[in-house]
Amino acid sequence: VGDKFRPTDSAEQLKIQLINKMQNEQTMGRLDFAPALNIASYTKLTDALSKNPKDVIYTFLIFENYNSTIGSE
Repeated sequence: VGDKFRPTDSAEQLKIQLINKMQNEQTMGRLDFAPALNIASYTKLTDALSKNPKDVIYTFLIFENYNSTIGSE
């Protein structure tokens, strides 16, 4: 989506921001299919959700269908 998100106190809050953004895109007709959200890293899921270091930048990889209308932005 190419947006920056405001700082949060937890990874869960950050995930909620992303979900809200994607739902907004879908509501506006710019997203035909809701993405599956997964944490892609070498850490355990429980560690990723229980710790939220302030010096970490989270990167969300959103994989689109071949016929997606979002584009490369």
